[in-house]
Amino acid sequence: MPLRIPPEGTGPPASPPTHDGRFASLSLDLLCIIDEDDAIIQTNRVWLDALGYPTEELGSSLFIDLCWTEDRLAVADALAQLDAGTPSVRFDCRLIGRDGEQHWYAWQITRDPQNGLGYGIGRDISVQKHTEQMLAYQTHYDVVTGLPNRYLFHNRLDQEVIAARAAADSFALCVIDLDRFNQINDALGHAIGDEVLAFVALRLRSLVGSHALLARMGGDEFTLILRQIQSPEEAIARAGRILAVLEQPFPVRGQELFISASIGVSLFPRDGQDAMTLLKHADSAMYRVKATGRSEVGIFEPSIGAAARWRLDIEQQMRRALSLDQFELHFQPLLDLPSRKVVAVESLIRWRHPDQGVIMPGDFISVAEETNLIEHLFSWGLVEACRRAVVWQRAGRRPLRMAVNISARQFERADLVERVAEALLVSGLDPRWLELEITESMLMRDPEGSAVRIRRLHVLGVRVAIDDFGTGYSSLAYLQRFPVERLKIDRSFIWALGSEPDPESSAAALLRAITAMAHSLRLKIVAEGVESAGQHQFLAGLRCDEVQGFFYARPTSADALWDVIAKIEGS
Repeated sequence: MPLRIPPEGTGPPASPPTHDGRFASLSLDLLCIIDEDDAIIQTNRVWLDALGYPTEELGSSLFIDLCWTEDRLAVADALAQLDAGTPSVRFDCRLIGRDGEQHWYAWQITRDPQNGLGYGIGRDISVQKHTEQMLAYQTHYDVVTGLPNRYLFHNRLDQEVIAARAAADSFALCVIDLDRFNQINDALGHAIGDEVLAFVALRLRSLVGSHALLARMGGDEFTLILRQIQSPEEAIARAGRILAVLEQPFPVRGQELFISASIGVSLFPRDGQDAMTLLKHADSAMYRVKATGRSEVGIFEPSIGAAARWRLDIEQQMRRALSLDQFELHFQPLLDLPSRKVVAVESLIRWRHPDQGVIMPGDFISVAEETNLIEHLFSWGLVEACRRAVVWQRAGRRPLRMAVNISARQFERADLVERVAEALLVSGLDPRWLELEITESMLMRDPEGSAVRIRRLHVLGVRVAIDDFGTGYSSLAYLQRFPVERLKIDRSFIWALGSEPDPESSAAALLRAITAMAHSLRLKIVAEGVESAGQHQFLAGLRCDEVQGFFYARPTSADALWDVIAKIEGS
């Protein structure tokens, strides 16, 4: 009985071929019959609609001839299993349309043992395959730059290490971090930021070639492997060419943007025998460049790794110390110079380590500022200082002005005034007894914003003093705009006097000028770092308002403070 395709509109709406070889006419699947040689002898009309092939053109074609070249091996294997007696096989393959386009189909072919014919059903899975390919791409590649992402780069770096070890070869791993890239995002928006990142990727690709291992690790950080690097000097030279290329202006939407980068380099096998160690060491070198000036190339040195390990250890210990209440405040008195009465204390944080004893802030504050730990330390220190002032007042002690240092990060926070108000509320301290010390250089980073924040603190009732005055290049015009009450002269000016000041020295003349300027602006002058009787007498002659330093008292614990004050005022 000859095989035929039933007319459209007849037959049951089922997709598989019937037992007598007829196709279901309403099927949206590709249907075909192949002979024992796997040649197509009959198809349904969907072949014409989906792939553009009329039935008469497929009558003598081998099934495998219509498959995409890369899929033919898998298709041949499936058909071979069918020819060997397997009743039914399933496989996915791409068929080539008459227009040359690829179309994915999931096939099931069943062989009839009585007549040897194979009945095939092909379901279009192009959308599914496209989705899978997109997901696979997004898993391994960065959608902004088209470069391999962190996941794929780690895999390739592992392979590079294995290959270099087998060949006794060497290579350099570069970590490239764009400097201050967040300013572009903040000022121009993330869309333009993404365009810049895409331009950076294109420029790097054009420099190193399409076969180099280049990736975007996330944010504004890229990684690159430079093969066959024989020395640190060669690695630095090649990385330096990358810096030079990146420093050329980027044309973005009618404007030229300038960026720079910091690059850290580690060498295989010199700086590490595995991918993670190499990446960690290149990161360390890059962060060292960031800390010392940016826009340079840094090669990993063992001391960098030791410093990084130390900082990580300090960070972890500080986190434990916060939970275990190992931090405490010490207080250093400030004297009203004419009356020699203590009128204020400056709160200074200390870390009472269970094994190392008292650790000074110079040994841990820099680590805290690089992490979010400074936020916790400031919040704790502010509340504790306010609380301690209230405890003294409630114990019948006379009120003292409590001076608290504030870092740049805290001062620039949008919620600074709210945090200060909350500390006052929690502790019960009257705002007039709290004074925040803000460095002059901090104010000059953003004079307009600084003035706004200081005015808001002033409205709250909190006093503000400018600390380290004389080092931040502020002008009289700016000082007049800040509602501050005190200038604390940087201790370097006091030390320049020497223990027995010469009234005719340049250091003495400078202090006289600063004092006269401050008094003309109705500001009080505080001299810190006083260490000798000669300095004390000289400052008294200048009509300095308040003094502070080891000559009067070192920072002491809260419990011992009032005994120290009694000794100062009784001497």
